[in-house]
Amino acid sequence: TEGITLTNNQILVGQGASESISAIAGITLPPNSNPLPTTGGTNPVITNANFAGSGIALATGNIVRGVTVSNTLGAGIWGPGANNTTISETAVINAGGAAVYFQSAAITTTFTTLSTDGSQSDGIVLNNVSGTFTVSGDTTVANSANEGIEIIDSTGLTASFGNTTISDAGSLSINLRNNSGNITFGTTTM
Repeated sequence: TEGITLTNNQILVGQGASESISAIAGITLPPNSNPLPTTGGTNPVITNANFAGSGIALATGNIVRGVTVSNTLGAGIWGPGANNTTISETAVINAGGAAVYFQSAAITTTFTTLSTDGSQSDGIVLNNVSGTFTVSGDTTVANSANEGIEIIDSTGLTASFGNTTISDAGSLSINLRNNSGNITFGTTTM
């Protein structure tokens, strides 16, 4: 696909979600309704080859489950102001911009993997973010023009990265500034 832009309170569920769509959305289908698509399969892939196009652009109150964002020219997931956003069972692979960009947002996220190569800015941005941010698998940032990972001015953020590799960052590999909460990394190579 050519990227997805969500509106407030929209839910994006891919076949890779482990729960049913009705469970994720918190709905009960009326009797004799057509069945919803099944989940429990493979993540569908969202791409965006448009100049600076994001894989998923978030709004407020979004839920994203069971998708893979891959080979975007812009950010994998773009979320300035994405308050009350929940993301899980989702991967960002080979984003051309930041793998994820969250600014002024309250989030609950668990990514299976994050990778970016050649971002014209930072590889991962968490700026003025609260909530939880988890990468259960590997994080790879290569050739970012600025910082590899930037987490700044984030109060009440718990961030946990698995094994992390940052290569050829144009500035700092990891910039942690003016944060409160726990920020942890697995084995880290810079």
